[in-house]
Amino acid sequence: ISFSDLSIKAVLFEKGSFGPVVKSIMVPLEEGVIKEGLIIKQDELVKKLKEVKEKIDSPFVCFTIPDEVTYIFTATVPVIEGKDATESVAFSIEENVPISLSDAIFDFVPVSVKQNENGHEGIFVVSACVKNEVEKIVSSLEASGFVPVCGVHESQAVANAVVPKNSDGFSCVVHV
Repeated sequence: ISFSDLSIKAVLFEKGSFGPVVKSIMVPLEEGVIKEGLIIKQDELVKKLKEVKEKIDSPFVCFTIPDEVTYIFTATVPVIEGKDATESVAFSIEENVPISLSDAIFDFVPVSVKQNENGHEGIFVVSACVKNEVEKIVSSLEASGFVPVCGVHESQAVANAVVPKNSDGFSCVVHV
């Protein structure tokens, strides 16, 4: 399920005679329900999500987090053998985004790990989202009968949809 200022969009797979069939749903939103990626009128959003829910058999959904509330950056941090890199990456958030760690939800993907004179350092792609806004999305989905399974920022969802999974070449995705 994807959200924009103008609509809610959903893509699902249904069982067809020759394999899965892709089905799409779009429900328009009244002006002001979502503005610049921020949920303004949560009750109205829940009503519209219930319309989407009526057309989907499964309660389980993945959702996109609007790019307007997501910050993406690379971080180079120390990596200690046998330790989780989460804490090191977390410290890089306040240096790179205008929100505090306590106001953020974040995830990261390792790009590389190299040995240096002090041990090892890792390069990570980090996405940090405004926690309050992600919580509004999750609570809206739950209030309309969905069970959120995962969330991914909008640009990553677009890239996942158009770049082949095992692509090892360079890809440039322009999301307008």
